[in-house]
Amino acid sequence: LAHICPTYPVAMEYFEWRFRATFAALAFLLHCGGADRFHITDVRPAPVNRTFKSQLVDYVVAKVGHDILPQPLGTLFQNCLPNTLDTTVLHAGAIAGLPDSFVITGDIPAMWLRDGMNQVYPYVRLLNASKAVGKEDAALEQFLFGVVHRQAKSVMIDEYTNAFAWWGPRGQTGSNANDQTFKEFESGAGVENAMQNLRIFERKFELDSLLSFIKLASGVHEAAPQDAERQFLHDPDFLPAVQKVISTLEGMSSCANNVYTFSRQASEPTDTLSHGVGFPCHDTGMVRTHFRPSDDAVLFDFNVPGNAMAAVELGRLSTVLLSLSSAQQRSKTAYQWLGDIAELKSRAEKLEASIRAGIRQHGTMNFNGDTVFAYEVDGFGNAVFMDDANVPSLLSLPLLGFVSENDPLYLATRRAVLSSRNPWFFKGKLGIGGVGGPHVGRNCIWPMSLMVQAWTSDSVEEVSQLLQQLMIVSDPNSLMHESFNKESTLDARTDAAIRPRTHISFVVYISVLAFTQPLIMCFS
Repeated sequence: LAHICPTYPVAMEYFEWRFRATFAALAFLLHCGGADRFHITDVRPAPVNRTFKSQLVDYVVAKVGHDILPQPLGTLFQNCLPNTLDTTVLHAGAIAGLPDSFVITGDIPAMWLRDGMNQVYPYVRLLNASKAVGKEDAALEQFLFGVVHRQAKSVMIDEYTNAFAWWGPRGQTGSNANDQTFKEFESGAGVENAMQNLRIFERKFELDSLLSFIKLASGVHEAAPQDAERQFLHDPDFLPAVQKVISTLEGMSSCANNVYTFSRQASEPTDTLSHGVGFPCHDTGMVRTHFRPSDDAVLFDFNVPGNAMAAVELGRLSTVLLSLSSAQQRSKTAYQWLGDIAELKSRAEKLEASIRAGIRQHGTMNFNGDTVFAYEVDGFGNAVFMDDANVPSLLSLPLLGFVSENDPLYLATRRAVLSSRNPWFFKGKLGIGGVGGPHVGRNCIWPMSLMVQAWTSDSVEEVSQLLQQLMIVSDPNSLMHESFNKESTLDARTDAAIRPRTHISFVVYISVLAFTQPLIMCFS
């Protein structure tokens, strides 16, 4: 690094992840063997075919992927980091004077709130790093503000929707038009099937979808606080969307609330709700959800990792609202939002405290002699232990910021998740053990779970083994798959949905973004 960028020693003080990045690279060099073991090639689209271009991202891709990381790990990084920008930006520009960006989830032409956040969040980290050293990419910043605006606008359309269609000339409504889920879009207009609104692609209420909007906004605010204050206060949808999120979480804290219903004629029982409302529950102080981050129906309404994410993101939201309130008081500009930002902050803090108390009181269980976090509870005293690869998960609790990696309760939970005690943990002839989930069924492992396992490990042997496994299952397209079969990489290809959020998860996992601040100091 010092050879590539002479200002590297100066940038050491900025490092947040320097240990993990070095750790991952050294683990690969020491334990993963030669490049000929892997079949990884450069698969980036030609520049003319890329859907969005960022000079900063391209710079980091070249420096980290080519000059720093050993090959072919570097090539895989070069493929994964820019993939969202290269392939999934359906729209990036301005509408009505506001930045607006629409990011599809990959092989499905719609924007999931959760996927969209995860796809662009590493670029938020890059933006944060670039701001810290005075090297900025204005186009990337506006693109990210555009995603926040689009998600705010989407929440205002419907707070229970997890995936939205593009409502421009290239829109596509998908195959969910026959779902039965009802809403009154305009006061006094009567209730109608929400799927008649062509802006809604799928209407599964998932707690983490609303939280993803909040997380992205908080991340952008941390990276560019002054710009965020201006953008968020001028955006007529942002604070109303925040208010709608808080009101929805408050309402979904009550088991008596059955405003949301969902029914689908489906071959998989996890694709619909029992009698349109799911199973009974009893109030816990936590927030209910009807579907998991995998888009599968819950067994019990209180999903513990989802509520852990809620507690963390509501805390971060309070910081954003404090900043906006101060900026509003300092400014002489007349903003469209006439509500009380301090009151929103107070409600967010109250929700956070309730959720944390609910997890403490109801969110753990005795499992095979160990006290562990439960995956879901119903408030009646029933709990289920399992874990799903999709984040938020029990395995990802430190990554969410809810507990430390060394927390004894988390460590006991982690051991159980990564064992046969978890019904969705699989290991086969490949020798790779990992977590899957009901979404694709038995015997399929999600690379995302391997990444989260490595991120929450301080064992060089464990990390090096996971690096090897991820490199192996990137075949045949030199990208990360959604899932693979435990028995054979050949079988893995049949489950190889190409989802950019999985590619991005790989980038976050190997932690090479830790190198970006010293590198960005050399960027011009």
